[in-house]
Amino acid sequence: MSEEIIVVDGVSAAGKLLISLFLQTFDRVQKMEHNHIYGYLAATHFHKKITKDATIELMNLTADTMLTGSMLSRDINFRIFDDSSVFRTPKKWQYIKRAFRPDGDVLLDYVKKEKPILHIVTHFSGISKELFFEAFQDRLKFISVVRHPMYMFDWWVNNFKMYGKLKREYGLLIKSKSDGYMPWYAIGCFDDYDSMTVEEKVVCVMEWVINETLKSDGSLTPSQKKNHIVIPYEHFVTNTHKYGKILQEFLSSLKTKSTDKFLKKQRLPSASFSGRKFKRTILGNKVGPAENDYHAHKELVNHFNKICSKKAFDNLLRISIDYEEKFDIKSISTKDYI
Repeated sequence: MSEEIIVVDGVSAAGKLLISLFLQTFDRVQKMEHNHIYGYLAATHFHKKITKDATIELMNLTADTMLTGSMLSRDINFRIFDDSSVFRTPKKWQYIKRAFRPDGDVLLDYVKKEKPILHIVTHFSGISKELFFEAFQDRLKFISVVRHPMYMFDWWVNNFKMYGKLKREYGLLIKSKSDGYMPWYAIGCFDDYDSMTVEEKVVCVMEWVINETLKSDGSLTPSQKKNHIVIPYEHFVTNTHKYGKILQEFLSSLKTKSTDKFLKKQRLPSASFSGRKFKRTILGNKVGPAENDYHAHKELVNHFNKICSKKAFDNLLRISIDYEEKFDIKSISTKDYI
């Protein structure tokens, strides 16, 4: 039933939310479905805990269920402050009206007439892109959001300190050698995980995810590669209009008046990508001013040099340099600190 599907994927703190909030201002693009089920399916399949055919069937059933919910306003998030709330989309009144629609087979008529684009947000699924393409075929447009490792590092460290300690834990965990808990995507660091500092764990896992993502990229067919795009957070924030045009063409969907309003509210495009701290309000996220990239980056390097072991710090510098070279980040240079 879902004829067009967008998947916006990235690791924790990569900037997926900003991209998805931007996309849902586009014509026909539905409110983001911030549902963990796809990440769970991809992870359990990666760990060979579920067969591929069962995974693919569940992915398609979930997509149709999500689209049904979107077209009839079932299971819609009406919490005021949630980023995935219906009140965070300019189409809020459309969703309210949909709640009064008749259901049944007439749903197919709604889909045929309105041509909705299902909009799914996933986490850590970049290592399984080929699975999503096998499930959704040429209906899928996969958007990978990436970000400089240093700007995600503290967020990851705080998360890794809490894994297995919270009752309110929604991520899939696996047992470590010492019978403790680790995130499922730390499997590449399994052998030495328990002996590492938390900062060493984060760098190790970051690098493993990067390498597995490259393997997934390499497994895509030429036609699948045409339906996959990588958006570096730094370039999107500083070259928003350029990426807006790229995404309109990629999705065959046009921006709206709401797109320009969103950009103004988000202070985009920005002169720099650092900072941009936000505060949640009833009217949406209030975005603070950006910070100078050179000075913010220098502070991060000094901060990590103090808290990390030499091994973790050296490896963090290395993957940061690789990122800057791969995505042509000019406003900062981690090489200067070697």
